[in-house]
Amino acid sequence: FPKDWNNEEIPLLWTYNLHYFNDLLASNIKLKYKKTHIKNWITDNPRNYKGPGWDPYTLSLRIVNWIKFFSNENSYSEMEIKSLLEQIRHLNKSIEYHLLGNHILENSKALIFAGLFFQGDEPDKWLNKGIKILKKEINEQILDDGAHFELSPSYHCLMLDLFLEIYELTLTSSEQNQGALFNCRNILESTIKKMYFWLINIVHPDGEIPYFNDSAVGISKEPSYYVNKSLKLLPDLIKCDKNEVIFFKDSGYYKIIKDNFFIFFDCGDIGPLYQPGHGHADTLSFELSYLKYRLFINLGTSLYEPCPRRAYERGTKSHTTLEVEDRDSSEVWSSFRVGSRAKVLKTNMKESSDAIEVYGEHDGYSFLNKKLIHKREICISKDNIIINDELNVGEFKGCVRFHLHPNIKIESNLQNKSGSFIMPDGKKFLWKAKCDHVEIKQSKYASEFGILKNTKTLVLSDTKFKKSSLIINI
Repeated sequence: FPKDWNNEEIPLLWTYNLHYFNDLLASNIKLKYKKTHIKNWITDNPRNYKGPGWDPYTLSLRIVNWIKFFSNENSYSEMEIKSLLEQIRHLNKSIEYHLLGNHILENSKALIFAGLFFQGDEPDKWLNKGIKILKKEINEQILDDGAHFELSPSYHCLMLDLFLEIYELTLTSSEQNQGALFNCRNILESTIKKMYFWLINIVHPDGEIPYFNDSAVGISKEPSYYVNKSLKLLPDLIKCDKNEVIFFKDSGYYKIIKDNFFIFFDCGDIGPLYQPGHGHADTLSFELSYLKYRLFINLGTSLYEPCPRRAYERGTKSHTTLEVEDRDSSEVWSSFRVGSRAKVLKTNMKESSDAIEVYGEHDGYSFLNKKLIHKREICISKDNIIINDELNVGEFKGCVRFHLHPNIKIESNLQNKSGSFIMPDGKKFLWKAKCDHVEIKQSKYASEFGILKNTKTLVLSDTKFKKSSLIINI
């Protein structure tokens, strides 16, 4: 029960969360407190105030939550309905065509819920408008390989849930009753199937998502929630098997499982050309798990506010890849802006009975030299994992960072450029670096929004970088 709904001393994202009303459906909160909370919001956030609660995104999430609540309880006052109508009408006039992405999908979902909750010509217009936006954006935002085009596993989960909730609504419609919604059923079903397959193949063995682009545990529910929800609505999905080796061509992610090692390798763009706001300068970064333990990670996302930490988390330094001349491979700035960006020029995979090799190269540092290309090869065999990084021309300072999960301990003999990684179960993997200089630095890892944990980073560097290798003996 906030005393100040628009406290400028706390980050805007947390302020937004005050206005979402996500807890309105919680079973452990008494009805009278929920009603009081709604009344307080209406009183403290009049339309002419124009605070964060009236931004289209917060409107969209709150409208859906209020409608679910009113429907479940079958109880609402004249004041509540009057406010809800006011919010819907304002959203209807402020659809986020300028942002698109996941925002406009949330706008369309709110209009669809509103069009079904109310009856009459005006609600019918909301419903049809929401459906029109939904169909257009499904074709635009869901790639052929099933990924949401912002290439963030967190937002992929949220958008899958959005489609699942709208699909549920189609199950109570018919051609005679809400025919436009009924006709969405097939496209939603095929979309959910693709997104489900992508999700089950992009999850670490610990059951959670990898940290590519703006991803953090806790933004969405755990992936198993969306998997189970999908299976409940579409039981045939049980036939979708996970692949041990797969390349998602459209989103650019490789997933490789070999000898209890899981590797996710990012050889894709940082996001859609016109909306890369959740993209990071993480081209050719990768994450590695052994059994249920993460070994190498990207450092995650802890906030969205424009500040040095936000710049760091979006920058190349916070990702398990090569940085050249202390510059980012893609020009990330402000909180959600991108200038020039890395382009993946080539990628391939080779499989044999003994090993799997994945390769990628990008031109993100061509502003230093037009011919400059970063090449990365990861080879996984029964004996070792080898990560090779190479620059093809010039003499540039280069630095490859291998960020360790906080649960991993590292032993080192820096003089010999070697040591061992100690897993939580006590198992050791020996490592050997080939480069000019090796050091271990302290880092901070964003396990989830607002939470930073201490960890360590193994750094391979050279003032005239040509090539480096990290060899992990299995």
